[in-house]
Amino acid sequence: MSTSSTKKSDSESATSKTASAAHDAVDRAAETAEEFERRVREKAEELVESAGDNYQHARKRAGDVGDTICQYVDQKPMAALGIAFVAGVVISSMLRR
Repeated sequence: MSTSSTKKSDSESATSKTASAAHDAVDRAAETAEEFERRVREKAEELVESAGDNYQHARKRAGDVGDTICQYVDQKPMAALGIAFVAGVVISSMLRR
């Protein structure tokens, strides 16, 4: 009977070692996943902040361009009218094709 008992003990020991190794592997995978999630969240926050900054910059720049155009039209109304006419002709000829 001692052989049977030894085999059972060895089997239980191997099962215990395998279970312990599996738990360790799952723990390491969970830690890796947590670190990955943290990095992804940080990068997403950076991108959101950057997008907001870019939006504000583009909005300010568009306002500046609009102001410049308004000043040009006020200073040179006939030239602005001519430019608008030529631009309309060019755009309409491009859209016809």
